[in-house]
Amino acid sequence: MFIILAFLTFGELQRKKEQFAFLVAVSYGVIDEVHQYYVPFRSFGFDDISKMLLWVIVRRSYNRRNATFGSFLRKIVCMFQKSSTKVNL
Repeated sequence: MFIILAFLTFGELQRKKEQFAFLVAVSYGVIDEVHQYYVPFRSFGFDDISKMLLWVIVRRSYNRRNATFGSFLRKIVCMFQKSSTKVNL
């Protein structure tokens, strides 16, 4: 998230900058998992890496306006927002 904000301070977010941010996010997650292998009472797991990778992909799809999966996720979010405002007291 912060690397995207850093890129936005220097101009428009272009495809190469977005791909670099994706690579940094995935690399950070993998390095964090390897680091946890050496810390007592922490564990390394490929399931954690896959969850992190899935989150990065979902978040990236959500922000892209022309992505089909992103528009599907935005519709789901809108449905939850509408249903949460109809709470009867």
